[in-house]
Amino acid sequence: MAGTIAGVMVYVAGGMLVLQAIFGLVQWFKPNRVIPVLFILLVAIGLLSSISGLAMTSQTDVPAAIAAPLWFTVLGFVALIIELVLHIAGFRGASKLAQLNRAEFPNS
Repeated sequence: MAGTIAGVMVYVAGGMLVLQAIFGLVQWFKPNRVIPVLFILLVAIGLLSSISGLAMTSQTDVPAAIAAPLWFTVLGFVALIIELVLHIAGFRGASKLAQLNRAEFPNS
């Protein structure tokens, strides 16, 4: 069963990569605030699920041999926090761009 799940996860990861590339291209060619908000929410959900997973680790009977190493967990948290900061900056930039466009073209 683990082999089947591993094979499916390769396709899921590839699909997510394509989906995020499409979102990135849409944001590049037609900047708006929707995509940064979507990714801010996804990163927040990722942080909350990681924190809740760590909180529940002591309550489960998971052997230490199969638990993720501490450096891997810390690296994941650092990456999520950096992603959150970058997506917030993207939202602020898109908001400022929308504000400048409204000031330049008041009737559109």
